Amino acid sequence: TTLFRSRYRETDNIAGKCTLGRTIYNMKNLRTFLYDAYWPPFTPDIAEYDPGKAIKTAVEMGANAIRMASIGKWAIYPSTIMPQHPELNGRDLLGETVTLATQAGIKVIIYIPIGHALPYRLLSQYKPQWQFYIDKDHPFTPEDDYFQMRHFGGEEILPPCLFGPYNRDILDVVKEIVSKYDADAIYLDGPYQ
Repeated sequence: TTLFRSRYRETDNIAGKCTLGRTIYNMKNLRTFLYDAYWPPFTPDIAEYDPGKAIKTAVEMGANAIRMASIGKWAIYPSTIMPQHPELNGRDLLGETVTLATQAGIKVIIYIPIGHALPYRLLSQYKPQWQFYIDKDHPFTPEDDYFQMRHFGGEEILPPCLFGPYNRDILDVVKEIVSKYDADAIYLDGPYQ
């Protein structure tokens, strides 16, 4: 699902391009450059990501839109809900990239994966209330048969429980992102349970 957000008010007469306060973009005309938080340039050294170089590369490749990850396995912006990637120390990769893309005239689609597996460390140390339980006393751990391996060489990952506090919290993450960043669209992906 992609949600569109407008820079225009419903009262602005944009020659029929404004419906219920939202600008309608023809997605078929977008040449989108994908930035996923578990692929280079974010992995293996996320703190070395250079948004200026990334936007320059997108422009050189003829992109007129980017799809930028927001939470991936960790938040790549300072979130009040989702733990931020430990190597970022408060740095806002999402904000830096959205600002530069907008200045370059590139549309921004913020990608929010919902219900995707998360690092075991994030679940066990920072958000134990999101853990998926085998039974009421036993959360999934790396020792369980179901345990997923490393996603593209990263940390060990497990699915969160979509029916507990994660459900409310992930909706709050979506609200946080939509209220904080001026994206042209939001791409929600998932859930997988």
